[in-house]
Amino acid sequence: MKVLTGSGSIATQAVSALVVSVFEGQQLSGSVTQLGAAAVEMLQRLLTREEISTKAGKVSLLHEVPGVTAQCVLVVGCGERSEWD
Repeated sequence: MKVLTGSGSIATQAVSALVVSVFEGQQLSGSVTQLGAAAVEMLQRLLTREEISTKAGKVSLLHEVPGVTAQCVLVVGCGERSEWD
């Protein structure tokens, strides 16, 4: 596996998979908000319907996320934000 880091919009990175994190409370923030309105709306709908978990260690693999160049987006639940501070 090749892991790349860089700068710029994460939505337009030419990568196989993009990894973003979500915290409990269903508030999208951080790198997720850089994905663009269509992707954020999709993720918010999935969170509201509890199809994506924000619990620590839970992972969801999404294909064809609107506005995202990556082949898939891996959404990683991180639990409570306060546990990361």
